[in-house]
Amino acid sequence: MDSEIQQYAGDILAHPRFQQLRTFCHHGLDNSVYDHSVAVAEAACQIARLMRLSESETTSVVRAALLHDFSAMTGTASASAVI
Repeated sequence: MDSEIQQYAGDILAHPRFQQLRTFCHHGLDNSVYDHSVAVAEAACQIARLMRLSESETTSVVRAALLHDFSAMTGTASASAVI
């Protein structure tokens, strides 16, 4: 995993509820929601860098990318429990 993603959202990545996303398949049997979300966050981070967003904006973009499928997969109305 990209250390930059860890820097921006290590608390989310380590949270037990986010770790549960490893058990849900997404876009095929070989890809979990966790893996998909990390890949989206890595792409979002690269785009944020290309756009020269501030550190604060980049942090928000990365965290949002990680959580974009969270509530749909856990059945929660809000992802605020891991933010």
